[in-house]
Amino acid sequence: MGRKRIVLINPVALFPKVMASQDRVVTMARALGQDHTVDIITLVRSARDAKLNAKELQSVCHAYYPVYAKNSTFLKRKIQGLLYVLSYIFLSTAKRYFYWGGKTTTRRIIEIIRKNQYDIVQIEHWYQGRIFDYLGGKTIKVLAVHDLLFEKKFLEYTHKYGLKIPLLRRRELKKYEALEKGYIRQADVVMSISNQDRKKLEKISPANRHITIPIGQDIAFFKDYPLQPDPKVVLFYGSLSSEQNIVACERVYRSIFPKIKDKISDMKLLIAGAQPPERIKKMHDGENVEVTGFVDDIRKPLSRGWLAIIPLELAGGFRGRVIDLMAMGIPVIGTHNALDCIEMDNGVHGYISDDDSEMAEMAVSLIKNATKRSELRGECQKFVSEKYSLDATYGKLARYYNNL
Repeated sequence: MGRKRIVLINPVALFPKVMASQDRVVTMARALGQDHTVDIITLVRSARDAKLNAKELQSVCHAYYPVYAKNSTFLKRKIQGLLYVLSYIFLSTAKRYFYWGGKTTTRRIIEIIRKNQYDIVQIEHWYQGRIFDYLGGKTIKVLAVHDLLFEKKFLEYTHKYGLKIPLLRRRELKKYEALEKGYIRQADVVMSISNQDRKKLEKISPANRHITIPIGQDIAFFKDYPLQPDPKVVLFYGSLSSEQNIVACERVYRSIFPKIKDKISDMKLLIAGAQPPERIKKMHDGENVEVTGFVDDIRKPLSRGWLAIIPLELAGGFRGRVIDLMAMGIPVIGTHNALDCIEMDNGVHGYISDDDSEMAEMAVSLIKNATKRSELRGECQKFVSEKYSLDATYGKLARYYNNL
């Protein structure tokens, strides 16, 4: 009971921020630090990365510990790449587990944990779970589950290969699932980011303690930004370094957006998200489609959008980007996969459909109806303010840790 010493361990550096998961850890650490002593450990590739993160995290946490990745130089990356290929062929080792779970990396992290005698060790992904193997019984082991990654990987492979998944991929999936479930069961506390995920996780590990902590957001940061919505601008928003968002973006571009333009010819598609690959960059034509890439303040391009379309199909978990949009009062149209986790009401806070033609029709209707959009804007902002504020999420976690 009472104030705890907590360490949050993330598999990648937290700055520069290009993924929602990085922002989540930073925001969580800052919120937890009001009631607990919070340190952060991340992997880094260079002294420059370590220096940048030390500077940015100085006001976020009590102490920051960079750990250099084992593939931090060009030669080491080549050697590790070869070793990974061999490990994958003969042992079906998952890529993330191979690169993150090395003995040298794990040993260094365990040294930091033992030196500081943390009460709670929280890892952000199952493939960091090897750390749990070295912790004593007094340390509370927390696993934050963003998605059930074996399910996500299965969806990616079926999307790519159909029903004929190659033998090596099938072996990988089997081992991936076994490892992920094993580390979920090894945790003392399993943190879900949606109630959908929590139900699945409780079936996997009924003996664990479970808590749902959605991705919290500084609602006012987005809500108070001045909007300049253009009825002719449709948004797609998401980090474009992940296959799930790339596939969703392509779906908007190839299927949904053309159907909208058939009804309203002068519509424009604004694709906002960091690290777009070449196949997304090529969509940019400066007239009908704009691809922003990384921007210092994502609110600026988002503020131009009349509505957003998020037709995700390859992932589970929680859609933190949707909270950003709703906080700004931007109505969202998306698939069940994208929006069910938010627990929003269809037709009140936005629209849900898995059919591309229906999503296009919903968008056209909303573009032509400014009054309905205004109603949705107010309901969106009220909904996320009550359910996804920092106090409703990470404040809840801080109180939970206080009672352990």
